[in-house]
Amino acid sequence: MTLIVRCSVARRQLCPIYISGAITIWLDTPFEVVGERLLKSDARPLAAGKTPQDLRQLWQLRRPFYEQAEIHIHTGDAAPEAVVEQILKAIQ
Repeated sequence: MTLIVRCSVARRQLCPIYISGAITIWLDTPFEVVGERLLKSDARPLAAGKTPQDLRQLWQLRRPFYEQAEIHIHTGDAAPEAVVEQILKAIQ
């Protein structure tokens, strides 16, 4: 099994190469949770200087790509440990 932690949508032309033979997992998190995390983070260059509306638009543009994943995990605002458990159950 190959583990891909993430595949950048910005470099989507490379993603088919990365995910060939891999299990793809989409951690589907509501925009409200994603937006809050992005606004609190200095580590996300694509989010720097963006308004919540800009971030929502980017999130909506990316969703169709993420929806192609084989496994779809609804994360809500669950703790990381709970999400890991969901992933492990899904790949067994």
